Amino acid sequence: MSVPLKKTRKPSFSDFVTQHCDKIQELSDASWPKNSDGEYLITKDDPWRQEHEWDELYKELKRQK
Repeated sequence: MSVPLKKTRKPSFSDFVTQHCDKIQELSDASWPKNSDGEYLITKDDPWRQEHEWDELYKELKRQK
């Protein structure tokens, strides 16, 4: 007779962030500038600004309204 294996819950993204919040903060501080209020800024030359698919999605959603 075999013994059933205990099912374990797969960690969620929230679990990951909670577990590694100090490292995430350290990397964020090293990677992005902040304004005078302490908010992170995305600079004009950041590659994330070149994700045009979000612009297209936004335009499509506006057309659907």
